[in-house]
Amino acid sequence: MRKDTLKEMYTALITPFNEDFTLDELSLINLLIKQDKSNIDGIVILSTTGEGSTLTIEESIKIITLAKKYFHKDILIGIAENDPYKVINKMKIFDEFSPNGYLICTPFYNKGNEKGIYEFYKLILKYSTYPLILYNVPSRCGYDMPLKLVHKLSKEKLILGIKNASYSYKYYFNLTKLQNKNFKILCGNDDFFFVGINLTNHGLISVSTNLIPNYFASLYVNFQNNYQKFKEDYFALDNLFNYLSLDVNPIMIKELIANFTSIKDILRYPLCKIKHNKSQKYIEKLLKNERIKNECTSNW
Repeated sequence: MRKDTLKEMYTALITPFNEDFTLDELSLINLLIKQDKSNIDGIVILSTTGEGSTLTIEESIKIITLAKKYFHKDILIGIAENDPYKVINKMKIFDEFSPNGYLICTPFYNKGNEKGIYEFYKLILKYSTYPLILYNVPSRCGYDMPLKLVHKLSKEKLILGIKNASYSYKYYFNLTKLQNKNFKILCGNDDFFFVGINLTNHGLISVSTNLIPNYFASLYVNFQNNYQKFKEDYFALDNLFNYLSLDVNPIMIKELIANFTSIKDILRYPLCKIKHNKSQKYIEKLLKNERIKNECTSNW
């Protein structure tokens, strides 16, 4: 994978579980097949949406194995650890599967100062065989990755870009100044994608695309070719974004998928589903859009 080959539209894939909290392999296969047949460029597995922090190494290997068998486009593997040696040890195991890259979250809990975070990534780079994508997610880690640090790391040959899940317009705007042909900025929030794509002209790592991948893939195409259509289709997703914001990700996307498929909305603790009074109202409004309704209910 060359420096310039990070694609535009990725699905942050959920991990389906059975009632006893074991991995639901059949549902995962069905989900992978649907994604493979869609216009999505790639998937991110074992990430926040995939509840990667609750998975054992054995489960992670099974998920990667199934992904390689049933999905034939880009596969990025998410790793979130606050110890760089744990990241390195996981990469040594996962390298066997030749991923297209690793999405590496900024360190959390023992957050580190700017120099420490830089050394965190430099150490990982030293042992990395495959490309890395930085992951800025202040809602999970408590801070935005310093822009000077992003600038320094963007010059590294193995770093393809950054997934930015910050809702700060000013941060996003300044981050855009660091973008070049070898370093892409991908939006990490579906409901901030309008801002992100207008600032960067690049794509998204999406939660919604677990269910409606083709709708989101067409957003990027229309942004390039039919801006008015892009705006109309994006703003039609307001009820979806309101629905997904009712609880911590991936609680709501799993609940939404369970409304239309045989995939169960089972989560591992500390995530837990509860009844939200507004959820059904948002779904009903969302399904008034025939195109969204058809994609929610087809190809399963």
